[in-house]
Amino acid sequence: MKNKILLIQPRNTLSLNIYPPLNLIQIGSALQKREYEVAIVTCPSVNNYKERILKECSDVLFVGIGVLTSEVPNAIEIARMIKHNYEIPIVWGGWHSTLFPEQMALSELVDKVIVDEGDESVIQIADEYRNKGRKSISKNRIVNNTNKLDMEQLSCPDYSLVPNIELYINTPLSDKFLEFDSRKVRWLPYQASRGCPSFCTFCINVVTDNRKYRRKSAIKVVDEIETIVHTHKINHLKIIDDNLFVNTKWIKDIANRLIEKKLNITWDAECRVDYLNDKKINDECLGLFVESGLNELCFGVESGSQRTLDTIKKEITPSQSLYAIKKCSEFGIVSRCSFIIDVPGETKEDIFETVKLVNEIRKIPKTSCGVHTYRPYPKSELCDQLLESGMISQPKKFEEWSEKEFVEQFTYADAKRRWQKNFKLSSNISFYQNLESGFWLRPHQIHNKLLKVINNFFMKIGKLRNNKLYYGYTVDRYIYSLIRFSFFKYSEWKSKT
Repeated sequence: MKNKILLIQPRNTLSLNIYPPLNLIQIGSALQKREYEVAIVTCPSVNNYKERILKECSDVLFVGIGVLTSEVPNAIEIARMIKHNYEIPIVWGGWHSTLFPEQMALSELVDKVIVDEGDESVIQIADEYRNKGRKSISKNRIVNNTNKLDMEQLSCPDYSLVPNIELYINTPLSDKFLEFDSRKVRWLPYQASRGCPSFCTFCINVVTDNRKYRRKSAIKVVDEIETIVHTHKINHLKIIDDNLFVNTKWIKDIANRLIEKKLNITWDAECRVDYLNDKKINDECLGLFVESGLNELCFGVESGSQRTLDTIKKEITPSQSLYAIKKCSEFGIVSRCSFIIDVPGETKEDIFETVKLVNEIRKIPKTSCGVHTYRPYPKSELCDQLLESGMISQPKKFEEWSEKEFVEQFTYADAKRRWQKNFKLSSNISFYQNLESGFWLRPHQIHNKLLKVINNFFMKIGKLRNNKLYYGYTVDRYIYSLIRFSFFKYSEWKSKT
């Protein structure tokens, strides 16, 4: 029986994804451990990905596709192509599969759909296909993993499963810390824990019952980091955990072990602002984390309006955000802050409260702010409220998720949505705040001197507008958007040639 499995990362509708697919790498590593041959195709980074997929499909046991909602349109296109050319089972996983398994199971493009974590379920499916053959496998299309995975049992991720992993390692990051870092940064993503115990109404972890916090042991984490550093010669690690700092004692253990190993790497991670206080992450902790390599923390500040924060059940205050960011600045840690505006029910006053908080944060050294208009995450509490009110609708069939109406509604950052009473204002605020932050093009990413001068000029325009709270007459936005689009198209073409 065939022993090869093809895993596919589709393109998404939001942007070019510069991250290697750690979810597929982790699953591929588990399959390898069971002596399966694994091939991974990363569609965002391969020009001829369709030809590559068809070639790989000639001798595979099954195809696995992991999808976010924003990746469904391209994934459907790929699945149709595979089904047209081969009689191969397609196994689906990822967040969208966990959200809509029953809907997906009705599609002819879906042979199996994995709910929740796929690390063990995919092995179960592979063993069935290999041992029993495709025709005798269970007819139940939905594979539901009811037990949360023991993180200690996860295989160390084998990044070399991605053939062009060096392309990712060398891709320039947009992170603010690089403005203060003269190194040639070689990086990879890493995950040490899963789950988040918070209750935010817009978050996928609440919807999918992924609030149970689980982590690898500190010994396992540092041993894996050491292996990754030595194997791929990286000097920076992007820790992608949803909430890394739930257990401060554990993080301190990791930091101490990193210092003992003298790995000479830096790292960044996400953190809640209310964790920075005298009882949890205090000055002693921050000093230790910095010594171990921490150079940037990403905070979900979300809003400057307490009313909005309460609405989305983000149990923090603007003053806590300011305290955390100032404290990071004291220790030389870059703060990368994210905000959401035009949340359902927000007024202009709420939105400008956020703008004022962003402007105040920008006065603090080593800070960066990204501001985006709210887009609904399927099955979240806020999204369900919009569905009940008739403000949005949801596809009845899996294939409909690729239709323009739903792609715009659920994935496009700049799409106008029915509940947005202040769309023009919030769209312009989002654009100019991100422009000032260099959200799309940071100066350190640009090597052409003329383009750098032009980009800096537009960033200053964004800063002036934000300081004056003036968001009318936006011809400069149109011009910069053309420049940005041309730059990314050229960069994408160059990286693949």
